[in-house]
Amino acid sequence: MLSVFEPGQKHEISINEKDYPDKYKPVIRKLLKAMQDEKVRETMEIEDEILEELQLKERIAENTLLLAKREREEKEIALEREKEALQKELEAKLKLARKMLKYGESIEDIASETGLNKTEIKKLESE
Repeated sequence: MLSVFEPGQKHEISINEKDYPDKYKPVIRKLLKAMQDEKVRETMEIEDEILEELQLKERIAENTLLLAKREREEKEIALEREKEALQKELEAKLKLARKMLKYGESIEDIASETGLNKTEIKKLESE
């Protein structure tokens, strides 16, 4: 069958690439290319180069989008962890302030020790 494609042989074959699965298209194109005249071959080679370049750009764009998505997800996770850490820190400060109030410490001392403002500490007194 491949003798049809030998140099110097002139045969007419009608092959439509669209009639075959994608996995066979590269082979079909190479066989067709071998049968065409020089100008057609050059045109097909340029088309192949353009297609390869477009596929490369598409892969780069897809990878860029994936990278951006991963970075966004990592930032969201980091922000959530930071939020949780700040919440725990605040809870610890409030707990310490309550104990200090229980033992009769002044609002100024509690504010100095915990970093809470006086208004927050006064709210704890009324609980």
